Amino acid sequence: MKRLVGPILGLAAGVLLAGTAFAKMDDKEWAAVKGELTAKANSPEASVRASIIGRLADADRKEAALLLLGILDAVDKDAITQEDERDKILGKIEKQGLVRPTEMKAASAYDEEMKRLSGARKVADEKLAKDRDLHFQLIEALAKVQDAEAVKWLATNGLKNGQWTNRAGVAEVFGYVKNADATQGLLDLYPREPDARVRLAILDSLARLSEARGAPHMIKGLTDESWQVRAAAAEGIAKLKVKEGVEPLINALEKEQGARPRANLMEALAALTGESWGADVATWKKWWKDNKDTWAGPKERPVAATGGGAAGGTHVSNDFFGIPIDSDRIVFILDISGSMDEEYEIKGKQQVVSGGDGKADKGPEPFKGSKLKAAKLELIKCLKKLDPKVSFNIIFFNSSVEKWKDGLLLASPANKEEAIKYVDRQTASNQTNIWDALELAFKMAGMGLNDKQYKAGIDTIYLLSDGAPWPAELFIQRDEILKREREQNKLKKVRIHTIAFGDGADTSLMEALARDTGGKYVKK
Repeated sequence: MKRLVGPILGLAAGVLLAGTAFAKMDDKEWAAVKGELTAKANSPEASVRASIIGRLADADRKEAALLLLGILDAVDKDAITQEDERDKILGKIEKQGLVRPTEMKAASAYDEEMKRLSGARKVADEKLAKDRDLHFQLIEALAKVQDAEAVKWLATNGLKNGQWTNRAGVAEVFGYVKNADATQGLLDLYPREPDARVRLAILDSLARLSEARGAPHMIKGLTDESWQVRAAAAEGIAKLKVKEGVEPLINALEKEQGARPRANLMEALAALTGESWGADVATWKKWWKDNKDTWAGPKERPVAATGGGAAGGTHVSNDFFGIPIDSDRIVFILDISGSMDEEYEIKGKQQVVSGGDGKADKGPEPFKGSKLKAAKLELIKCLKKLDPKVSFNIIFFNSSVEKWKDGLLLASPANKEEAIKYVDRQTASNQTNIWDALELAFKMAGMGLNDKQYKAGIDTIYLLSDGAPWPAELFIQRDEILKREREQNKLKKVRIHTIAFGDGADTSLMEALARDTGGKYVKK
C-alpha cells in the first residue's frame, strides 16, 4: 500500500492466504481475556500495546480486529507527531549549511552543534522507526484475520475508518487475503475514496489479486488528479492484460501532459500489446483501429518503450552523464564531500549498465580534473539544455544538505542562470550523508504521511555520489537507506537514476536504488 511504511516484507504466503488455521478464541476464552486485552490496547505505552498484537491476531475475532485497528490508528497518529518533530530537527540541520567555518573557534562551535543535532535526529529517527515497526506488526496481524465476521467487519468498518493510513492499511491487507467480502470492499470503496494514497493502495491490491473486476476502476484511474494513481492504474491494466484498457491508455497518452506519467503509459501499452510505438499516438490509434476486432493479446514478449518520439516527447534530447532527461519534474542531488576534490579523468563514453534498453548512451566529453569539477560541468551543460517546461531543483550534500530553492522552479532563462551560478560556487568538504539528501528530495515529491506541501512534487531524481555513507556512527547506512527508500517511495513512485563516481562509490547501493525505482544506473 501507499502509506507510512512500505510493502509487507517477509510474510509467508500461508500467513496471508485464506484457509490457514489459527488458534481462534471461542466466546468463553474471549470473555476471560477481553478486559485485559482492551485495557492494554488503549494503553498510552507503545510497548504495552505491542505486547498483545500477537494474541489479538490469533484470537481471530471481530472484537480483536476492532482493537487491532484501534491500535493502528493510535500508532499512525503518533508517527505523524514523531515525523513533525524529526522534520524540525532536519530543518535545523539544513540551516547549518554545507560549509564548515575555517576559523578555529567557529569551526569548533559548528562541529558541536552538528553533533548535537545529529544526536537529536538519531533519537527522533529511532522513535519513528519504532512506530513504523509497530505498524508492520499490526498489518501482519490484520492479514491473519480469517474469521468471516471479522473480515466482513474490516471490509465495511475498517475501510470506512477516518484515518487514511488505516483505510490504506486494510486496503493493502486485502490485496493478500483472498476473500470475497474483502475484495468487494475494495471495489466498493474506490469510487468514493477521497484520498489519493488510499486509491493507490486499492489499485495495487486489485492488481495483486489479478481481480478483473478492478479493470473499470483502473481505467477510471487513468484520469485521476494524482499522477501516482494514474501510474498505478496504467501498471494495473497492463498486469491484468485487459483488452478494454488499450484504447483508454492510448487516449490517456494523447492527453497526458506530464513527462513521467507519459513514460508510465508508454510502458503499460508496450507491456499490454507487445508493440512499441512510444509516444506516437497517431500510430497507436491506427494500429488499434486495424487490430482491435481480432487482437487477443501480444504474440511476443513485450518491448518496453519510454522514448519521446512524436506527439510531445519527454525531453530525451538532453541527458545527465548519459542518462536521458525524461521527466519534467526533476531534482538533481550531487555529492560535494571532501573526496570529490580528488583527481578524475573521463576517457570515453559511459555505459548504462542497468535500466533502459541495455544499450550504451552517449556520455560526457573527455575530461581531466577534480570529480567535483566534472560533475559541475556536466550538470551545468544539462541545466542549459533543460526545456523551459521542465521544473527542477538542486540538492548538494556532504555532512549536511542544502537545497537551491524550497520547491520546484521552471527552467526559465533567468532561473537557469541563477542555478548555474549556484552550482558553480560549490566546493568539496566534509563527509558523506546520502540519506538526508534523498529524504529532502522525497519531501519534495508529496504524497507523504503529512503531505503539507509540494502538491506538484518531483517524480524523478538524479543522484551522483563518489562514496558510501560515512562515518557510520553519524549517517544512515546502505541497508537502512534501501529500507527507508522502499517505505517512502511506495507512496511517491519516484524514479531514482544514479551515477557512481570512481572506485570509492557504493555501487551496490547506487545500483539497488536505480533497480528498485525503475531508474538507470551508471558506473564511472
